[in-house]
Amino acid sequence: MDSVNYYKFYSPFFPEAPFILSRDFEIVEENNIVVISEIQDTNLNVKLYLFKMDPEGEIVWSNTLDANSVFHGWDIEPTNDGGFIIGSVETNAYDQVINYRSKNLLIKVDSQGIEQNRTILPWQDSLLSGVNAIIQISEDNLIIGTSIGTEYPLFDDLSRLKWDPLIYNINTSANTIDWVVDFSQRRFFDNQLYTMLACKDSSGYVACGQGFDPRLGEIGSDNTGYIVKASINGDSLWRRDYTILDSPSNRHVFYDMQEIQDGSLVLCGQAIGTLSTDTVDMPIQQGWLVKVDRHGCLVPGCHMSTVDTYDAINPKPQLLLYPNPASDFLNIFIRSTPEQSRGTFHIYDLSGKELLQFQNNNLEITHMIPLDRFVSGSYVLVYEVDGEIIGEEMFVVMK
Repeated sequence: MDSVNYYKFYSPFFPEAPFILSRDFEIVEENNIVVISEIQDTNLNVKLYLFKMDPEGEIVWSNTLDANSVFHGWDIEPTNDGGFIIGSVETNAYDQVINYRSKNLLIKVDSQGIEQNRTILPWQDSLLSGVNAIIQISEDNLIIGTSIGTEYPLFDDLSRLKWDPLIYNINTSANTIDWVVDFSQRRFFDNQLYTMLACKDSSGYVACGQGFDPRLGEIGSDNTGYIVKASINGDSLWRRDYTILDSPSNRHVFYDMQEIQDGSLVLCGQAIGTLSTDTVDMPIQQGWLVKVDRHGCLVPGCHMSTVDTYDAINPKPQLLLYPNPASDFLNIFIRSTPEQSRGTFHIYDLSGKELLQFQNNNLEITHMIPLDRFVSGSYVLVYEVDGEIIGEEMFVVMK
């Protein structure tokens, strides 16, 4: 029987300052592992802690990197010279509430983890979150996954940041940007990009993360796990958003993903609810594993649904249901015009009894509906905006 080994490691300031948060790792030669972590010293100063561990759990070397301002080590990637690039951020966003500064930062270390240089990436006065993902495509070029920010004043002495996913190609020798893909959304207020991969068919780069949008004039917010894709030439190809509706207050996020043989993507993350009388029997925090096709679709054909197919005089939202018949989950894809994007879904049985109601606040999204409380039979899905039914589909549950 195979055994699984595990090894404990601590901050070099332990036990006086025990905090340590590991962000990323790389498996290198002879199954050694290089790990990047955030730590605090005894004066609560944030530092990066980089170490190499052999297969027996022994530390081969370790180094602590000082910060000029608060920064994180989000991603670590090996370089051709045996060293590493660490993706990070230099920011004042943790100790300021206005006049934010936040820059993408790359830290180059050698094969022993000794710092060689730091590079603030060339974005003039733009606000950028951490370098969350790095893909090296040549000796001089990196694909960077991050988020670009906009500062919005709330009061005279208080602002907040709106983040949108950003992917760009940088020539590190010249420190110049070759192309940029900005996935800004009209509605989503806070999009955090967590990871990115290069497609095996060389068609582009896919990233995933979390979208957050407070509801205007209402209590609550909309939170989705999202996937975006950019072409190898820097074109924005698509964005997909997902929710799973087993709690009225779930927050959704995709943390990581892998591409499998047929180009499909498997994503993992979590759905976090809040305790209420509606969710007392449900787990508050749940793991989330989703498989989509190479177009980012859970519902087949979602990539072929376009606004151009709408009836210009009497536009109707496009509703796609999959699978149908369904047993465990019903996945509902909707693409609508801006005027139709804030509406209500209703599910009725054939007697007209309403079994489920939930809000839609997105132009395009896939809602995942658990069917554990539905018995076998036929049902009607209705989409209503401002009291008018503008979409209707039937589906069957078979158990």
